Amino acid sequence: MRGDLAHTQNNFQIDFFGLDFHAGETLRYQFMLEGADKVWSGPTEQRTVNYANLRPGKYRFLVRALNSDGVASARPAVLAFTILPPLWLRWWFLTLVTLLVVTLLYLVYRYRLAHLQQVNAALSEAKTAEEKLGRAREDRLVELQKVRTRIATKLHDDIGASLTQIAILSEVAQKSLNGNGASVTPLQSITTVSNELVDSMSDIVWAINPEKDHLQDLIQRMRRFASDVLLARNISLDFDAPSYAADIPLGANPRRAVFLIFKETLANIVKHAGATQVHVQFEFSPQQLTLRIVDNGCGFAVTDVGNSLFTDQKGGHGILSMKKRAAEMNGRLHLNSVPGKGTTTMLELSLARL
Repeated sequence: MRGDLAHTQNNFQIDFFGLDFHAGETLRYQFMLEGADKVWSGPTEQRTVNYANLRPGKYRFLVRALNSDGVASARPAVLAFTILPPLWLRWWFLTLVTLLVVTLLYLVYRYRLAHLQQVNAALSEAKTAEEKLGRAREDRLVELQKVRTRIATKLHDDIGASLTQIAILSEVAQKSLNGNGASVTPLQSITTVSNELVDSMSDIVWAINPEKDHLQDLIQRMRRFASDVLLARNISLDFDAPSYAADIPLGANPRRAVFLIFKETLANIVKHAGATQVHVQFEFSPQQLTLRIVDNGCGFAVTDVGNSLFTDQKGGHGILSMKKRAAEMNGRLHLNSVPGKGTTTMLELSLARL
């Protein structure tokens, strides 16, 4: 006998019996459930057996009879049956689930791969655009440097040379007129204005020259200007700057602003301070530039109200101009002066914000 049972039909009872035609014979039985038991049960007169919670699988129930002499029947009775697994544990269901999972994983993989390709394509486009932008910026910088070089050359060769020629001719005319007793005051004014224009033109040419866009060039020009202005008036100069100057780039605008503030400060010292000693301290790092100018002159009273700076000396407009130049470069100008105790001017400029 053979049958299939559902996975919920795993609790059942099996009844059996045997026939013996010998008088007074008592039969005993042995049974075994293949798939659950490994050996025959002991002889027993019991003719009923119960099984509970059998696992899904194939089984064969075997039972044989034993006579009084212990001789077993030649062929045991057999009951074969199968307890089917639940639907979700059957091979075809597991196969479908496996295929579904594999398909989902493959689709996820393809989606991720496509997404990564899109991201890589976007990054590649962004990188290409950035490279193009960088090249365009470099081209514009190169072109701007060429323009600055041409302007500096033109100013120096044409206008600067013409102004120098005017100054020289004015001096020659003055010498010629002195012998005739004529007034030379207008020619002296022309000579003075021409020389001032030559100096201003020299500053402009230096400022826009792209070859001078370094901090070292600013220090050298400041040192040379201070020596020319102060030592000619018997004012001792102590210029404190590092012996080395890092090749820190510094554009035309901040370079010119720092130099003009420095020139205006020295001009005020020469005209109004009556100083005999000037100490210039120059400090810089990749983040900040600090310029401190200290003189031992007469000093003056300073009142700073709002954005206006008033002094009791002439030259207040020069100080306001210096503060304005510093503010335009996102810098700060500090002025500390006490009558009779000299003046300290300090400029702080953040290089990182230029």
